[in-house]
Amino acid sequence: MRFGVLLIVVIIIASCKKEYPNVQTQVLGHAGESIIKSRSKYPPNTVESVKRALELGANGVEIDVQMTADGYLLAYHDASLDENSTGTGCINSQTYTDIQDISIYNSDTKIQLLKEISDFVLHQYKPLLLDIKHYNDCSESTIDFSQFNASLNNLLSSYTDDQKALVTVNCRNQYIFNYLTDTLISKSLESDDFAFALPVIKNKGLDMLTIKLDAMRQEIKDSLTANHISLSIYNVKTRGEVYKSLEFDPEFVISDNIECTIKAIDG
Repeated sequence: MRFGVLLIVVIIIASCKKEYPNVQTQVLGHAGESIIKSRSKYPPNTVESVKRALELGANGVEIDVQMTADGYLLAYHDASLDENSTGTGCINSQTYTDIQDISIYNSDTKIQLLKEISDFVLHQYKPLLLDIKHYNDCSESTIDFSQFNASLNNLLSSYTDDQKALVTVNCRNQYIFNYLTDTLISKSLESDDFAFALPVIKNKGLDMLTIKLDAMRQEIKDSLTANHISLSIYNVKTRGEVYKSLEFDPEFVISDNIECTIKAIDG
């Protein structure tokens, strides 16, 4: 049975060909190796999963970020702790002390501070895209953007200018960018509505659009290029999705299939 599974994995990887050798795309592991449990050896948004992603050849990683009520930045996807951890309630409504000892994804792994991951990634001078989860489902309100900026600046204060330049802050809420004061990081609006996104990006002087692959079109790429705006694509899992994403030659592909994506670019 183990041999059969291994054979299937080998066939899947081998089926990914070097089809896009001329693209300049950097591959970011989605929450480490993958946000999808079945595709990741370790829990997502952990140092172990990030290490695995880089071992597989990813250029860098995308990490989900939640902020506690007392301003700690945590690497975790879900606003609620109920489904994938031993905790309950919303991260944004609790202090770090309340949740620091909970285990995640049916493992012994504890929820991790963002700094644990950013130290590992940035000390290797790898790109780090931070996907900021801005909404508190329990209070039905956004997080405190001013507090988030202070927490982010505190995190960034331990890094060099060159390391800060490897950081991209991504969020679906446009108003968070009114509060960010670090001038070295890149800023990305996540939106699948390009008609809405383009004027926001231009008016706020943002650097990038992060968009779901299903919403991407060539005319979007052409408009971004004309306006000197970078592109990041997510929701990339299958071989077909890998190939489709690379047709747009984005700056970043946030991939749940790192090996196939690397192979399609580098062979």
